[in-house]
Amino acid sequence: MRDFAAHDARPPMRWHWVLCVLLVLIAVAASML
Repeated sequence: MRDFAAHDARPPMRWHWVLCVLLVLIAVAASML
């Protein structure tokens, strides 16, 4: 719970979304290959 609160206090959501997008792009590239 405390870790969650600390995460909410900080703004690391952008990095999380960037990582998600990169993973999706890698998956699409792998399927294309």
